[in-house]
Amino acid sequence: MRPTLMALLFLAPLFAGVVTAHDPGTLTILLREDMIQPSEGTLVLNDSILFIHVDNRDNMTHEIGVDVDGDGIFDYSSGPLNRTCDRANDTDCLTAWTLRTENLTDLVGSNVFIDRDADGVEREIWINLTSDQHSGTTPPPIGQCFGSGCDETPTESEDEMKRSGQTDLQKGMMLLGLTLLGGAGLIFVSMIMGRQ
Repeated sequence: MRPTLMALLFLAPLFAGVVTAHDPGTLTILLREDMIQPSEGTLVLNDSILFIHVDNRDNMTHEIGVDVDGDGIFDYSSGPLNRTCDRANDTDCLTAWTLRTENLTDLVGSNVFIDRDADGVEREIWINLTSDQHSGTTPPPIGQCFGSGCDETPTESEDEMKRSGQTDLQKGMMLLGLTLLGGAGLIFVSMIMGRQ
């Protein structure tokens, strides 16, 4: 049982794909009686902002909003956020609001969010939202030629043979590499298990 488990542990990474990316993050902002914590932040498009009402004053609500186009009306708004909610009698009551930015390209740049409490006091929250930039050059679209030899126009059958041969060669090399790596891993595990 133990050698099989060890072999599986060594071979499991072979079946995982190699992908690089970053997970979306969340900036949590606490709405307090006397301050906002933090009052500024930087996010990447796809991240979220979580506003949480933690003001202990009775009957105090907060509304978070941002006026993107400058017309004096919030383009994105939380509506009233309450300290507590009676969910049995008020299903629309909110104590927190999450703004997901995945499709909000109009917010890329510096933004001033307003926290307006029930007394009419307004506080600013500065949020800088950057676009999701990846380093390196962008590859050409699938099927588009790039590099040397692009000026030549091969016939359809020649192009199909080339593409098919390269794909089969690549698959064969990948299979050979994985087989050799898996075999080496099994030999290594069996040598370790044989010593015990």
